[in-house]
Amino acid sequence: MDDWHEEGAPVDAALLAATERAIGTVLPAPLREFWARHNGGWPEDDEPHPLGVHGYVPLGEGPTCVVALHADLVDADPDLAGLIPFAYDAGGNTFLAPGAGADDRPVLWLHQEGAAVALDHPLAALLPPDAR
Repeated sequence: MDDWHEEGAPVDAALLAATERAIGTVLPAPLREFWARHNGGWPEDDEPHPLGVHGYVPLGEGPTCVVALHADLVDADPDLAGLIPFAYDAGGNTFLAPGAGADDRPVLWLHQEGAAVALDHPLAALLPPDAR
């Protein structure tokens, strides 16, 4: 496993299942595989992601984990229910993935505008190369 900044504790099947129950959405395979390798943070090489991802959201507890961010986002816009916050850009906007089996592409939640923008890229393109 490559070294990462601010990575959380390792993720196991129980934490993945608890996250799915808490947000009411089945995690898509690429996110399950990513979180099995890295629990949030960002690669130590600090190479900029070509699509603007600055870092990844961890699973677990705390105000910046997936479950807490999901609750905050759904409070801001109930239409975001079922989307999974998994990453953020340098401006603090949140990348959201559709649940497993959904055909929709990820979206970017623009916090200041209170709007979601559909992205043209598949979820895998937003994950680090070692998680694809």
